[in-house]
Amino acid sequence: MKQIEEKLLLEVEHTFAKDMIKRRKLLNISQTQLSEMTGLSQRIISSIERKETSIRLVYFLLIAKALQIDLNKSLDKLVKKADELNLFEKQKNKLNAEEKRMILKMNENGLNINTIASIVEKEKETIEKFLENSEIDKE
Repeated sequence: MKQIEEKLLLEVEHTFAKDMIKRRKLLNISQTQLSEMTGLSQRIISSIERKETSIRLVYFLLIAKALQIDLNKSLDKLVKKADELNLFEKQKNKLNAEEKRMILKMNENGLNINTIASIVEKEKETIEKFLENSEIDKE
């Protein structure tokens, strides 16, 4: 469970960082200007945008307020991401290590999902979700 929570927290931070950059650029605000608006150092702003630091809750709130980010919309997006990640973790656990290797190899060789599912004898949805999110394992 702890591993899922860590992945989720990382996803939340990365999602917020992407949204932060997009919104800052849309408003034509520099990192220095955002620093002045929030009271955070430009180094912290830059570090958050480069996904090099964990985002403290107070930073999240200060930045969201300064950039006029709708927190309800942002939180809804993050909750949806959490649900997807949790579902992926549950589905991923239905596959053993050998099946995961086989699925990746068959996918690399261009086999379609239905063929892979029949060979591995697992649900098509489990395999689709695994392939869609296999990059999560590589982080």
